[in-house]
Amino acid sequence: MSGSSGRQRAQAIVIKEYDIKIPPLDIIKKLNHQLEAFIPKLKQNATQIQTLTQLRDTLLPKLMSGEVRVKL
Repeated sequence: MSGSSGRQRAQAIVIKEYDIKIPPLDIIKKLNHQLEAFIPKLKQNATQIQTLTQLRDTLLPKLMSGEVRVKL
């Protein structure tokens, strides 16, 4: 290991000698097909997070200043 930024890194020679197992192509394709089904939901969640963040950033100062009141 080498490096002085607080994180150690493996030397290239160590990585080159490491045996990395890669699954067969049919398994990779099957997994890829299954994971692709999650992409629309991930995009939808990201959009919803952005909308809720903007709503929070708009409402919170108004609530704190008393400009907007909430009936309890």
